[in-house]
Amino acid sequence: MTATNHAEFKGADKIVVIAYASSTSDEPIPVFSQVAEKHRDDYLFGLSTDAAVIEEAGVKPPAVVIYRKFDEPRLDFDKTSFTAEDLETYIKGNSMPLVDEVGPENYGSYANAGLPLAYLFVDPADAKHAELVAALKPAALKHKGKMNFVHIDAVKFADHGKALNLKGEWPAFVIQDIGNNLKYPFDSNEITAESITAFSDSFADGSMKPKLKSEPVPATQDEPVYTLVGSEFDKVIFDDSKDVFVEFYATWCGHCKRLKPTWDSLGEKFAAVKDRITIAKMEATENDLPPSAPFKVSGFPTIKFKKAGTREFIDYEGDRSLESLIEFVEANAANPLDSSAAAGSSSAVVEESTSTSTEVAAEETETPERHEEL
Repeated sequence: MTATNHAEFKGADKIVVIAYASSTSDEPIPVFSQVAEKHRDDYLFGLSTDAAVIEEAGVKPPAVVIYRKFDEPRLDFDKTSFTAEDLETYIKGNSMPLVDEVGPENYGSYANAGLPLAYLFVDPADAKHAELVAALKPAALKHKGKMNFVHIDAVKFADHGKALNLKGEWPAFVIQDIGNNLKYPFDSNEITAESITAFSDSFADGSMKPKLKSEPVPATQDEPVYTLVGSEFDKVIFDDSKDVFVEFYATWCGHCKRLKPTWDSLGEKFAAVKDRITIAKMEATENDLPPSAPFKVSGFPTIKFKKAGTREFIDYEGDRSLESLIEFVEANAANPLDSSAAAGSSSAVVEESTSTSTEVAAEETETPERHEEL
């Protein structure tokens, strides 16, 4: 890069990261080059050893500067010696506006940023729209680089608000821990700089508990398969005395609908030993997984097995025939599954299934429905 194209290059993209150095071999330029190669599809990177460019930039090499088309247009990285992680964190933390409107065109950037996302859901026609958005700025500035703050059209994207456990009353504020898929709704529509800052502080210091969506606990369990809801997850799944085989499904999922009669038959097969094994199902779009769950549900159906006395989950990846499911249970259960065997014995003889059901192969799953807005 030379003085003739430096000014043009600085404004060539929304985020431009330039390193200035006396030589391309000087530390930490190799680290900068490593980060540039890794993130070349995400940001525009440049390097100059031209003395005229360095003078024009007003820096003392080695130096790294981020040029942006929003908020503060120039940010000088305050480290002359850094690791790749240091630089990546700095760039990511400064790659978004302080408070931005989020929609389909930029949601992916926020979702992939690796930071919690704090949303203000507000009706665009609200007379206090600008005032409400401005109320986010003190908290956004305080938690810059650790949390992203956005506002969103609450009317157009109401379904997304529902997915974040909001009640559908606007304005509303919620923080989503995207990495763990946990939601922290603000239990008030009094949106002020003070209330949002205090709420964000509580989230940041770890003192806040997420709000988990859960269907009501069924009054009875009449079906052959146990109906699991979010509020009972720990109680049922982590019952050390039982093996647990659970299907996470969505009501709209065609594969799940086809699996249901087979899964019911599986429940009937082990009904006589339900004190030793729980065959369960959970509607995963209506019930959140708690923080204790060491996995996410990214497609339907998702089928997991947990041995009695453990906290480890085994993915079921076989075909969805009844005989294959039974064989899998028998091979992995810690408890004896023959009703004639005493609980706690190390082995049991289990009758062979005569079913010849041939349901859809396990690799066929449906991904969760995307909210149309994001």
